[in-house]
This record gives sequence, structure tokens and C-alpha cells, in this order.
Amino acid sequence: MEDQIRLLGAHFTEQSELKSVQKIIKDEENQSIDCHQLLASVDRLCNDGGTYAPIVALAALLSRRKGLWPVFRLQQSYVRAWKSLPEEAKAGHAPTEAQKLVQHCLALCKQSYGSILDLLQPKSDSVAIINPGNGQSLQHRALYSILKRFSLPLLVSTSSHKPIVAISLPNGPLLALTVLAVASYYIAAPIAHGNGVGPEQFKADVLQSNSDMVLASTADIDRLRLRDSWLAEAGITVLLVEFTEEMDLTVKNLHGAVVPLCLSTPVPNKAEDTGIMLFTSGTSGTKKLVPLHIHSMVCGIAMVIDSWGLSPSMRCLNQMPLNHVGGLIRNLFAPIMSGGSVICCSAFDANQFWDCVEDFAPTWYYASPSMHQCILETALERPQTVQKSQIRLVCNAAGGLLPSLACRLRDTFSTETTHCTVLPSYGMTECMPISTPPLDYCLDRPGTSGISVGPELAVMDGNGGRVTHGVVGRIGVRGAPMFEGYLQANNHVDVSCFTDDGWFDTGDMGFLDCDGYLYITGRSKEVINRGGELISPFEVEEAVVSAASIQGSVSFGRISKALAFSVAHDVLQEVVGVAVVTPEGAQRSCLRDIQESVASLLGSVKIPVLVVFMDHGLPTNNNKILRIKLADRLGLPEISDQTPHSQRHYQAITPPPNTPLQTPIECDLLPRSNNALLEACAELVPASLDFHVWSHTSEFYPELLLAPRKSFEVAPIGEEETFVGHLKAILPAYCVPSKIHRLRNAFPKLPGGQMDEAKLATQLEITASPSPHADMNDTEATVAKLFAQTLSLPVNDIGRTSDFLTLAALVWRQDNFFRS
Repeated sequence: MEDQIRLLGAHFTEQSELKSVQKIIKDEENQSIDCHQLLASVDRLCNDGGTYAPIVALAALLSRRKGLWPVFRLQQSYVRAWKSLPEEAKAGHAPTEAQKLVQHCLALCKQSYGSILDLLQPKSDSVAIINPGNGQSLQHRALYSILKRFSLPLLVSTSSHKPIVAISLPNGPLLALTVLAVASYYIAAPIAHGNGVGPEQFKADVLQSNSDMVLASTADIDRLRLRDSWLAEAGITVLLVEFTEEMDLTVKNLHGAVVPLCLSTPVPNKAEDTGIMLFTSGTSGTKKLVPLHIHSMVCGIAMVIDSWGLSPSMRCLNQMPLNHVGGLIRNLFAPIMSGGSVICCSAFDANQFWDCVEDFAPTWYYASPSMHQCILETALERPQTVQKSQIRLVCNAAGGLLPSLACRLRDTFSTETTHCTVLPSYGMTECMPISTPPLDYCLDRPGTSGISVGPELAVMDGNGGRVTHGVVGRIGVRGAPMFEGYLQANNHVDVSCFTDDGWFDTGDMGFLDCDGYLYITGRSKEVINRGGELISPFEVEEAVVSAASIQGSVSFGRISKALAFSVAHDVLQEVVGVAVVTPEGAQRSCLRDIQESVASLLGSVKIPVLVVFMDHGLPTNNNKILRIKLADRLGLPEISDQTPHSQRHYQAITPPPNTPLQTPIECDLLPRSNNALLEACAELVPASLDFHVWSHTSEFYPELLLAPRKSFEVAPIGEEETFVGHLKAILPAYCVPSKIHRLRNAFPKLPGGQMDEAKLATQLEITASPSPHADMNDTEATVAKLFAQTLSLPVNDIGRTSDFLTLAALVWRQDNFFRS
């Protein structure tokens, strides 16, 4: 085979490259040059021009030097070599000899390890898994021993696939160890567990996964109805798994009798075997089954270790669910197989996060944006714990990381002497990981999800062709660690999700810049299509949240989270709506203030035109924010340009996490009341002044009228700006008057003491008639009239300190917004 490789190399490689390949092969004969050095030489042959040289060199090295190659480092080199191949080879259309060469090199890489057990640290006494509930820990040596002797009472047929074991356990160290053990010999299928998962979903997941066995906990026997007849009728064995006092695994039957682990000797899974089977989230449709082969997992682990620089000295704090690919590959397998350790929490809890920071000194963590947000909010209450933190790497999962949130994470976890790196990332059940920035990333490319760390990345148009840099299209990936297709009910693997050239459509929209950095604009079903213009929800959310963090902004301190979504429009098809969460103890914002606060950050077409106030948080599924079908779930009607502001403000009750997409969300129009404003005025307005809330001239925002209790009596209220500031501090923004009118005469009253609305309207028209402010001299009044005439503004809206250019910009922005 070595001679064949040389011949193929001469045939498919340029003469100059062939000399480099021959030098690498010559270096292999020198035993003082280790495997790492040889692989580095192969990496230097890689380029974007399309070459077989790296694959030829790697195949020759693996054929010549037998023995143990560094497994993860080898897979990294193979992936780089594969991405350097000519397009014909990556697309599967190369000559037969070339395809055989690529496949042979891949086969040699798979032979570099026998099973998952070969990737553990059997001689290490350092900690591998920590149980924060009781402080117990498991060393790498003990972990290897547990997995080495693990078995289940299952018959394995050599003619069919390995048995599928559904694992229904709460998140935490028991689930972590069980998945590691089962995936070493069988097909581990960790399924959803906990709140919202009842016996019906449990049954559906077990049957859809075609499981042969279920591993569950004693606490779930009744809750999940583990004794129901359907399990026996389907030939499914149910066993209970739990920890011993030494943190070993013990398996029992439903009667509580221990099942010996030595009933059979299972064969460890090899590279071609399926190790884990996962469900897709199913947020946009039916859940699909994703089988992950051991080699796909190994490649993914290798990419995580490499891109995040994991080492034996690093400790991960995991609060991500371990029935999803991110929690498994990034937070369990990668830390352990890099020789490090992982703290396995039972669920996400921001206070427990900081408890673990104090008690177990984690050095990095990986979480979703909603989790990051809660962690930062709790950090404000625990400044001493923050000072003790040793976390130096924060990684993002399950949704776009807003640049403002990334900066807050960096600033919270960095110290005077140590910088904390914050890395966004991108991955999915079908391919984990896909991208992340380099470790020296300094948040200098806001909104990016990084560069490819495994598969090849491309952005496609609607016809499958690649688009140029900066153009938004459909994100496609191919190459390791990509899965091989969805598992169907008949155990058939459906590969129709791939194009003829091997590309997998992720369902996400985005673009690549000229340096290969990926920017995700949203799921294809989440992007807002406003009259043909595609709007990224991430961009809108970032603007809304950023504006609320800027002191002096009208929305400052009033919005902690935002979710942009599409709202039906009678002409434009879709326009931008935004659901917002108000920080605890703060007052709500309003659509008027949100629009003003983001006007300098967003183009006019991207400014939200409807707002929904969520009572507790944003709707999520598996820690991912749910934008899909949000307007439908909220029951929002179609709007038009004529829709008044009173029908653009809503309030909704946040559904529990993981609520099905088909479940409506309780939502109502925001009730309008002036009671809060009246109560505030009763406290703030001097006794010598009378006040009245005027709602006739505004369809939503109130106007406040102030008048002396006796005509011609001077009744100062102080600076209007200060007075309004007091109102803003204690009222929701939609209760703050849009205008304050000062009347010279007392309010007209009817004989019974009620307000004479008719006379008041007449009096208000006279008071509001356009005339310059009384404190202006003749020259200032003349200039004010010219400003008003030029800008089409009421002259009494112009004060002595008004700036013409500022007013002009405001008028243009408002006019452009309403016209667009």
C-alpha cells in the first residue's frame, strides 16, 4: 500500500509539493522526530488552493510508522488535510484512485484508537468528575476502572446494530457517568427529563428511539409509569441506576434487586459504531434522531480541545443539559478526555454557579445567553465571590451572544492581572462543533460566531451556489465531525439532507467576511422579511439591550432582555416586533422610548413597531430563545401603518421552559390607566396647583395639564425636566405624559365640581396656539418662527436653547421612520 500511496502522490500532487511530501516521509525514518513534529509538517502543506499533498503525506506516515499516534492531534491534522483537498475530492467526484486514497487515510486515522476507553487517563489520580451536591469526586483512574468493567444484561447481535439504551436520568454526575459507560459499549440515547416531561413524552421518546432498554432512577418509577405494560409488550427492559457510596454505578431491577454487571462481556464500540443517539430540539417541527458514530464524536472532541485550548489543569463548570450535544461533547467528553475535570451540576441555578466558583475553583464554563444573563445578575449580589473567581474562559452556546453581553462577561470575570477570554461558538446536534474564534479573540468582531474549527463552511444562495463575502445566505457545512444522516423508524439512515456535493443545510442564515469569520443573522424561519429586506433579529436585540445599558438613554435600566420577532403587516408582510423583560425593581419602558433609544443604532426599517412585555423571562426551549411562531403563539393580529400605539403595546405571561411550540402564550393588550400618573401627581405637584390628565389629544400616551387653583395666581412647579424626571423614576414609561401644558387660568369646572371638558378643550386650544415662548426676545422669537416654518414644527416646541441641526435630524428620522 505504501508504494501505491507514492504512485498516487506522484499522480495527484504538483512536483514542488511532491518534494515536500517526500521530505516528510524521509523525516519519519528519523526516530528522534516525534509524531507531533511530523503532524506539524503535514499541517504546513495545507492551503486553500486545493491539494492532495497533505493527505498523501499523512497516509504515508500512518502506513509507515505503526504504534500509538496522538489520537486527537491526528484527527485535527486529518481534518485540515481534508479541507485542503480539491473541490472534486471533497464533493465526492474525484477519480476513483483519489477517492480511495482519501478513504484509506481516514481508515488509518480511525485505527489510531480502539475505543473510547483508549482516550481516558487510566493512570491519572487527578479529579475527573465532581458532584457539587455532596462534594464527592471521581478520579480519572477510578473512572477508567468503572467503564472498563461496565456491562448490561443485553444480547449483542454481530449482524445488526448495537442495542439502544434510553437514559432517563436527572442532569448531574450520575447521568454523566451513565452516558460515558453506555456509550462505550452500546448506543446511549439520553432523553429529556425533568419538568414538563411526563409519561407521555417519555413513552414517545423511548418508542421513537427504538430502544432495547431504559435506564432510569427509582424516584421516577411512578412519575414515568415505568411498570406500564407497553414497555414489556415492546420488549424493553427497565433497569434502575444509582451511585454507590464510592460513586460507582450499580444497576437494579424494578424490584430493587441488584443486577450483576458481569452477566455478559460487551465489546467496546469502535470508530464505525454508533455511540450516542440524540433527538434534535424539534422547535421548528418533528424531532429527528441523530446517530453519532464514535469517530464523529472523537473528531468533535478533538476540535473542542484544540479550539478552546483545554488541558489537564482546566476545570469545567457544567450546568448545561447532558441530553444535548453541546453539554455532552463540549462539557463532558472534551474536559475528561483532555485530562481535565468537570463539575456536574443537577440543573442551572445562578446561585449554585457562584457556590461552585467558591467551592471547586472552575477555570471555564460554557452556557447559553439566558444563563449568562442570570449569572451576571446574581454576580451583583456576590461581589466577594466574583473576586475569588478563577474562570478565565467563558464560552457561549445555544444562541447568538449579544456583543453587549459578551463585554459584560469579559469585564465581570477579568481581573487587574488576568484577562478572561469570551468566545462565542456555533454548533448543532448534527455537527458539533462548527465554529468559534481563536483563543486570542478580544471581542473585536462584534456579532461573529468565529471561524471554522472542524467542518468546511460556506454560505449558499437559493440554488445551492456560493455567495460572495458579506452577502447573507443559507449556511452550509460538510466534513468532520458531521453526522451521516437521520435515523428513520426502519433503522434506515436518511441522507437526503445532504446535497450532491455533500453540503448540509444548517437552516441558519448568515454571511462570511473576507477573513472567514461567520456571522449568523438567524434561523431561516426566524429572519424578519420586511417587504423583501431581510432583518436579523440578533441585530435588533443587541440594539435594544445596548441602548438600555447606556446611561442617559430614555430606556436606561428598563430592559434586561429582548427578543425580536416578525409581526404580520398588511402591506410589508412582516415588520419588527420586540418582546422585552424588565429588570426586577425597574419600571417598564414603552414603544416610544424603545424607538427613540435605538434610532441611532438601527436603520429605520429595523426599528421595532410593536412591543410585548414578558412578565418573567423570554420563552425558551433547551436554553434556546424561541422566536419561531412567536406572534402566532401570542395571538397578535396583523397591523398596519394606521394601527394606533394603544394596539402596539402588549403584555404576556412567560411560559415554563421547554413548553411545546404549539402551546399558546397568554397575551393581552396592555391596559391603559391614568391612575398611576394621578397618584404620582398628587405626591409631586404643589398644593397651589391643580392637575388634570388629558387623554383626548393622544390615542395612547397621556398629556398632563397644570393650572393654578385660582386664576392668575403664580404657582411654580420647578424645572419641568426635573419634574418629568421624578415621574420617570416612579412610573412605567407609557404613563409618563408626552406633553405638559401649563394654563394661566384655573380649570373650568361644572356646578358639581367636575371638569368642564368642553371649555377646557377651548382653553387648551388657545393655550396651545402657536406662539414663541414668553421668555424669548424679539430676535429669538423671529428665529424660532423661521425654525418652525422650515421644519414644520409647532413654534412652541422650540426653546431658546434649541439647535437647528439637532431638530432637523430628529424630524428627518421620525419622518423617515413613519414613511418607511
